[in-house]
Amino acid sequence: MKSNIFKSIVFAIVCSSAFLYAEPYMAARTGLKCAVCHVNISGGGKRTDFGVEYTYYKLNMNLIKPQRSQYFGGRINKNISVGANFRWLTGAKLPYEPSAMPADEILALQEEFGNTVNIDSTTILYKETYKKEKEYIPLNDWKESDIYFQFDMIPDRLMFYFDLETKASVTTRELFGMAKHDFLNSYVKVGKMLLPYGLRIINDEQPFIRNSVSQFTYDKRGIGYEIGIEPGPFSFIVNMTGTGNWSTVGTIVFRKWRIGGSLARSTPVYSGGMLGDDYVWGTFAGGNFGRFTLLGEFDVRTYDDPKIADYAHFLEANFLVIDGLNLKVINEFLARSTDLPVIGTEQGIPYGRNGKDRTIVGLEVFPIPFVKLSCLYVLNRDVPESPDNQDQILFKFHGYF
Repeated sequence: MKSNIFKSIVFAIVCSSAFLYAEPYMAARTGLKCAVCHVNISGGGKRTDFGVEYTYYKLNMNLIKPQRSQYFGGRINKNISVGANFRWLTGAKLPYEPSAMPADEILALQEEFGNTVNIDSTTILYKETYKKEKEYIPLNDWKESDIYFQFDMIPDRLMFYFDLETKASVTTRELFGMAKHDFLNSYVKVGKMLLPYGLRIINDEQPFIRNSVSQFTYDKRGIGYEIGIEPGPFSFIVNMTGTGNWSTVGTIVFRKWRIGGSLARSTPVYSGGMLGDDYVWGTFAGGNFGRFTLLGEFDVRTYDDPKIADYAHFLEANFLVIDGLNLKVINEFLARSTDLPVIGTEQGIPYGRNGKDRTIVGLEVFPIPFVKLSCLYVLNRDVPESPDNQDQILFKFHGYF
């Protein structure tokens, strides 16, 4: 019976020219929920048996003829299984010559030397020095090195799970127990866990919707409990961690499209102090149109400090060139408060302008099972005087099972 169900699901996916992986666009392309391929109901982390088999048989270019006896998928016995993720990034920040000198540096010079400062000549010297110092910056870094362990005390009913980070030192990212029930396809999770919010974006460039607005990055975790239901196409998750911190995610998932929303209260540390009551909310959607898969998310944060980002968007388009080769284009926009002082206006320097946007273009290739290679170009557009304007070219290796 289980074999027939598996074959039916795979057949439906293959007929739709889709493939699956641990990124949201893969779920949108297949029309499946995160829980089909991941042990963590809200996505990320260890893969289920279905996720591993689909990765091996359908995700890659099939340069290696698949045979069931050829690979280890992490299953040790019916109660114990393991998994892993290893990601390496290399590349460089490219040369950039700013069009202006940072306004705070101009202000400091004016305060020290008064009207004797020649802004034009000082700016020229700054630009020349900056270009020389920032001409080329190599990038090499382990981005992820995780090992997963799953113990099914009662298969499909009661599970114990933990996720170890081994990149620099061995630390626990997730450690929880989870119980499932047939009623509304519900579950309860207790322990240390990644916190659910919006799309589970995995992006080494730190997407604005996560790093600058919601603060719910892929690495944000907490100790608490989570309750969820997933009847039919619907999904609703409530997570409680810490004192008064919570997040909720609701989603409707169909074969060709999905839509959802998130609401959370989170109090991050900023500038050495607590911000008080911070609320963040957003909406997200995805759709699949033949070989095209689209994703989008918009998030807003309400706060008391006008110097922090208040809204951002994330847009992603994917095109399946051939099996195992994906063309990706991402656009991000971050809008910040403009309630900042404007100085140096006589030199035409609007200090209060501090929003930015970014475009990422590249290819992802799955040459053999359990391996992904990526080549991306990152076009950064910040205020002219910002060092964040340096474009990047990135090469990534991802090994997993």
